[in-house]
Amino acid sequence: MLFRQYPRLRFPSLIATSVLIAVVLLSACWGSDRITATPTPVATVQPAIAASPTATTPFSAPGVVEHQPLTLWIPAGFAAGIEPTIDPDIAAAIREFSAQSPDAPLEIILKAEEGEASILSYLRTGQQVAPSILPDILLVDARQLWQIVELGLAQPLTTTQLTHRTDFYPFVWDAVTLDGQIYGIPYFTTPLTLVYNPAKIATPPATWAELVELGRRFAFPAAGHNGYADDWLLLQYRNAGGAWDSTSAVNPNVLLKLFQAIEQARASGALSPVTMNYTSPSGVWSALLADDVQMGSLPANLYLGQRSMANQLLVASLPQLNGSDQTLASVYTFVILAKEADRKAQALALIDTLLDPTVHGTWAHLSSWLPTRLPALNAWPADDATLAQMRGLLEEAVALPGDPSFSELSKRLQLLFNGVMNGELSAEEAAKAYQ
Repeated sequence: MLFRQYPRLRFPSLIATSVLIAVVLLSACWGSDRITATPTPVATVQPAIAASPTATTPFSAPGVVEHQPLTLWIPAGFAAGIEPTIDPDIAAAIREFSAQSPDAPLEIILKAEEGEASILSYLRTGQQVAPSILPDILLVDARQLWQIVELGLAQPLTTTQLTHRTDFYPFVWDAVTLDGQIYGIPYFTTPLTLVYNPAKIATPPATWAELVELGRRFAFPAAGHNGYADDWLLLQYRNAGGAWDSTSAVNPNVLLKLFQAIEQARASGALSPVTMNYTSPSGVWSALLADDVQMGSLPANLYLGQRSMANQLLVASLPQLNGSDQTLASVYTFVILAKEADRKAQALALIDTLLDPTVHGTWAHLSSWLPTRLPALNAWPADDATLAQMRGLLEEAVALPGDPSFSELSKRLQLLFNGVMNGELSAEEAAKAYQ
């Protein structure tokens, strides 16, 4: 069986140029996985899967000093931001970093996020059979952070390592905090939004009651993911008065309020049983384009990736059960796996380079995600019509806790939600069934 290696983007010190980087990116065997300037967020194509490399003993010629690359793994969906032919500022920043680190030329490797060749799968396998293949730094969904910590691969960051990394939106630190310690430096984020059809809805609803009264269909990925509740359901549970942390008992009155709202929306037709068929945001997006639904809960990055459709669909704050503008945001974070002090220092220096507002903001903009720091968001093009809206959403955002304590809550909420939507449970029965 033949495997194709994931593209490696190497930035050797001193001789690294944008031409060289472009050749590595664009001339490698990409096939249908070629990086594009504006990745389609509806169905991100992942590069071909690589076989897990085995550890080898490097050959060193007498008198020759071997340089070990500083390795960064990133999800393939963020590849566009580091393509030098798209933005010279990012390429220049990486060249400058490499020139200052001649002993550790930078190597960036794209990885899948799901499946047998995902980042987590490589970490588990590599830790056991070939630790030398593991990277110095990861860019990873913060919801996977606790699993990396459980593997013993990540160590908490010290106060000294974090003092000069400021101006972050406060909520992003919740996503990278485990047992009171910070394990990552947040970089990308995307809040949930209401995407709606302005041809059918002149003014987006501000509250859940208004949404139900509109007489239009609303959707979210109601099928959940691998048995867990979608972010929209978790957010509504919080806004009904619930808490995500493991120390707070589940209040049956909160569950009753949540399931009564679901029951009411189902009875009115605002939440159709068809909603249960949507397993991902891309399914909701397709339903909006087909006018099967007129409103949907979608992450901002999906909408931002389709700016050309701004006249067909618009974005607003999600209507909440409690009438607030609060929203839930996903976070991607850098995690340092390097053990040696000098390589940790180099990893932190690279992250500092990438946190430069221009670099950070540009990479986020090209990837259709939002930066985790206000100065980087302010570096977005001033004529971007979504800028003010995105700034407002981030000011009202919260993030799921970094620890897995809410996972059991998420699974049980999804199970009971299924019963209410399928007509098998009343709101009262669902609230009591949790006990």
